[in-house]
Amino acid sequence: MKALILTDAQLENILLKDSERFELINAGEWKQDCKAQLCTFTFKDTTTGLIYEGFAGRIGSPFTEWTYDSEVCEDAYVLKPVEEIEVIVIKTKEVDDSKITETETVEEM
Repeated sequence: MKALILTDAQLENILLKDSERFELINAGEWKQDCKAQLCTFTFKDTTTGLIYEGFAGRIGSPFTEWTYDSEVCEDAYVLKPVEEIEVIVIKTKEVDDSKITETETVEEM
């Protein structure tokens, strides 16, 4: 497997579906933090078939223009491939009274 080095501008292009090599698989919602927003997304390198997780950031507000990270600085990030894993969640829930057949008072431990 190979890691990729991508810049802010390249990540934004992937998110905006403006890339021939990379295919956007899933884009999350923009998460708000004061005037900054961050969007995490998964994409596929069509030359290798590997899947990666990337992100894009912007500042501003819905009432003004957004300034994307690539307009402020041009950082580069090392992205490692990601793998899907199956997660099983087991939760506990108190049973209904209708299922209780007896009650015991515990006196000794």
